[in-house]
Amino acid sequence: MPLRFITTGFGDIHQRLVSQRFLVGLGLDAFCTEAAVIIGDVNHVHPFREGNGRAQLLYLQQLALGAGFALNLRSLNGPDWIAACAQAHIGQYRDIEHLLRKSST
Repeated sequence: MPLRFITTGFGDIHQRLVSQRFLVGLGLDAFCTEAAVIIGDVNHVHPFREGNGRAQLLYLQQLALGAGFALNLRSLNGPDWIAACAQAHIGQYRDIEHLLRKSST
């Protein structure tokens, strides 16, 4: 995302999380659906090409824990995760959603 849109992009993501109560109170399926969009958009907005993957996974883990879910982050770190994030860049979040369901413990 161009530098001039980063603040707006993250502001939008934050506002969506606030309006959705940070995904608290959702069942696992609904959480995975909504969290996939959030983390896909975070990945799109973040300003660095390298090195933000671990920070994003920790962000996702905190979001999940706050909503009452645990994720196995090791299962979200590899070629499938990278491919799923690439799909999110074109608005296709189902691969992230699927991986989140599989990583739920």
